[in-house]
Amino acid sequence: MDVAILKSKFEKKLPRPIGLDSGMAHVTGSSMAISAQDREVLRSLASKVAEVATDSRQQETISLWKALNGLKPVRGLRKILKKI
Repeated sequence: MDVAILKSKFEKKLPRPIGLDSGMAHVTGSSMAISAQDREVLRSLASKVAEVATDSRQQETISLWKALNGLKPVRGLRKILKKI
């Protein structure tokens, strides 16, 4: 099947873009405009992820899981799922 035909069939199934005045992200092609409020939320979340990733306890957990997955003897690890 021709690529142009596949592309046209795919584009027909895409939802219509939401306008920027609604405060939602607007998708056009491969670019996406993000509102200032959404950008601040994403930056805040990214800083929290970076903070957790650099924590020494997290580094220890990473090395223990790598050792366990590499079949090296380490102390027992448990994955605890917290309900949010």
